[in-house]
Amino acid sequence: MARSATKFSVHLDALRALAAITVFVMHGKGLFIGPIVNKAGSYTTGSSGIANMSEYTSPAHEAVIVFFVLSGFFVGGGVLRAWQSNKWSWKTYGIQRLTRLWIVLIPALLITVALDKTGLHFFGLDSAYGRPHWESVISPAILNTLNFRTFFGCLFFLQRILVEPLGSNGALWTLAYEFWFYVAFPLGLSALSPRLSWPARLVNAVLFIGAGVFVGKTISAYFLIWLMGAALQLIPKRLPAIRVRVLAPISLIVLLVVSTALWALKWDLFVSDVIEGLACAWLCYVLLHETDDAPRNAYMSVSRGLSDMSYTLYLTHLPIMTFLCSLLLSYGITRGHDLKHFGIFAGVCAITFGLCYLVYLCFEQHSDKVRRKLMATF
Repeated sequence: MARSATKFSVHLDALRALAAITVFVMHGKGLFIGPIVNKAGSYTTGSSGIANMSEYTSPAHEAVIVFFVLSGFFVGGGVLRAWQSNKWSWKTYGIQRLTRLWIVLIPALLITVALDKTGLHFFGLDSAYGRPHWESVISPAILNTLNFRTFFGCLFFLQRILVEPLGSNGALWTLAYEFWFYVAFPLGLSALSPRLSWPARLVNAVLFIGAGVFVGKTISAYFLIWLMGAALQLIPKRLPAIRVRVLAPISLIVLLVVSTALWALKWDLFVSDVIEGLACAWLCYVLLHETDDAPRNAYMSVSRGLSDMSYTLYLTHLPIMTFLCSLLLSYGITRGHDLKHFGIFAGVCAITFGLCYLVYLCFEQHSDKVRRKLMATF
């Protein structure tokens, strides 16, 4: 039976599920379908500034920006609520965040190593693991990232800081961003809080600045997008219900149109991501006015189900797909755009999703139970 929920929580679950499925499908498309080309066989480029169709049909990066805003709302908002009610503590927060991250990350890293090592042993670099036209999905330096240093670097959220993402699992790059956002926000909040002494505020300010210097300017810049989600906790909800009913679908369409347009025009990446982040934050702000109980229907069940396993799906799909792609390639099945290849693509997506769901059942589904046990222990 579906658990009770407000309409806005179900809508946000649906948004997170949509972002996860977008990343999942677009990575699969890159591996099994490839770029969409015109009749002459070249990429489509127009005078309007639209980039080639390979880029135009892979909005995985834009989906990650949605993840950042939602993470800011859920995690940052939780920090603000605990802070406002004087229930904040680093111990509780650390257990909550690390349990959430590691309960999926550790098996995902092990799965990546196992599949990549097996795939490289049987298929070699003359496969999805090494061919140049898969470099948009798989790092061409995969052999240099399957080692203990990279494994433990990713385990402690140092990818794109001190190490590259592990093996074929390039999606791991976002996890370092998320972790350091989780660290920076309470530090910044503590540095600004008048309830702490000046020495304590100064220490937190130094740690906040030090963390920013350590992770570098790119991760520090994207913290601004994460903060858009956290700020939603502080903004008063004053839209009348009649406007919300009209604004909600319009805001969703605006987010989709803005994301597609910015991505197609290929402006400065960070500027485009900030604009998309604002559009996503506005949509979330509108949806937060939907405080009525949500009806228990298929929309609720699907949104909740996909949202609950979105973290597992994100962290485990790419090494599974890469292995299956290399397996099919060993039988002479390459990328293509006909009905046969789209059928293969659909089949691989179904198999991969099923395997990711099994991983979810084994690990992520038990996150709350593990967290409660750790909280009781410590």
